Amino acid sequence: MYSYLSGEAKYVRVVDSRGEGLRVNARKGRYMKKLVVALATVLVASAVLVGGVAASGDGGKLVASGFSCGILDGNGSIFITTNSELWEYQSRAVLRCSGSGAPYTGPNPPKYFNFGNTGLACGMLQFGSTTDWVDKVGRSGSSQLTCQTDKAVDSASSAGAGIG
Repeated sequence: MYSYLSGEAKYVRVVDSRGEGLRVNARKGRYMKKLVVALATVLVASAVLVGGVAASGDGGKLVASGFSCGILDGNGSIFITTNSELWEYQSRAVLRCSGSGAPYTGPNPPKYFNFGNTGLACGMLQFGSTTDWVDKVGRSGSSQLTCQTDKAVDSASSAGAGIG
């Protein structure tokens, strides 16, 4: 399909490959082109803005994943999983590990483990260790560990990841 327009014509004739033509109002076409250009400009500006936010670190940066991480099962015993991620944000780091171990069979599931009821610290690889963590274990044995540290405060490195 192609079109032609000469001078300030009021209408454009669009002809397809079979030679059949259609008369189209040229002025409406110009307004549509302006609308399309305006929408494209807004989309590009939005993409640049979103890219700038992501580049500034607001969304965090994945530092490592798939490494060995110690988490707790329903009995409070440590087991190793490789379902792990370490994220770095502007002022903090967050470790997330999950896996399935022994179920929690006690009252009022899920069971929450933390530094206060275990006395254990959470190792966060190059971000040191922290006592700011929680491990939630459900009746099915599903365990989700989340540790976080303020990068400015906890700067000593740790040899491992997770509870231990």
